[in-house]
Amino acid sequence: MKPVLTGVNAVNAVNGIDQIGSRDHALQRQIRSSTMDTHLRSSDVQYINYQMLIAIWASLQRDPLSTAYQFHLSGEQLSKLKTMSLETIERLVASMKNECLFTLRDNFLRLLDSPPALTVTLSAVSINDNPQGRQLPRDKHAIWSAP
Repeated sequence: MKPVLTGVNAVNAVNGIDQIGSRDHALQRQIRSSTMDTHLRSSDVQYINYQMLIAIWASLQRDPLSTAYQFHLSGEQLSKLKTMSLETIERLVASMKNECLFTLRDNFLRLLDSPPALTVTLSAVSINDNPQGRQLPRDKHAIWSAP
């Protein structure tokens, strides 16, 4: 059975169910009213793309700086995603039936093999160890100085 899309769960996952404020309720209402949130069937890849994009989008509405840091967004990515409508996000997800928008970290295997207590440290160190040349922010202020 294919997963059912529910954007409200993405907002709750970002906030924690007990910490939802009035602004978050408005975000939830907006997400609930979106087309894709009406229990359409989707592929596993579409489900992941939708959940991640909605979680990032909802978080950007509350705290863009922290969201950019947590999800390693450039200033350009932050600006574009924050201003996208839910309908635009849904169209993007619907068109990407078998292609994931999010790739695994470069050090994914190393993190899987490491003791759980060390994963946070290895994760932080690996941001500076970037063999493929991706521009990842080193601190929260790096996104604002990006070209």
